[in-house]
Amino acid sequence: MSEPLVIETKGKWRKFDTMTQTTFEVGKTYRIQVQGNCEFAVSEERPTAGMQTNDIVYTKEEGTDLWILTK
Repeated sequence: MSEPLVIETKGKWRKFDTMTQTTFEVGKTYRIQVQGNCEFAVSEERPTAGMQTNDIVYTKEEGTDLWILTK
């Protein structure tokens, strides 16, 4: 069993793939589950608002990124 991944952005929006060293394939759908309080957003540029959730289904599209924000 691997150790859980701890992501801290300290109130700043960061690209999820960069923070987790993950490569998302265009057109592929991913289910991401996290513990704790965070927000997600799908955007071409750094978002200003997101959706607070612990479970997100994300389909990678050309030109967009999945962003994460933690307090």
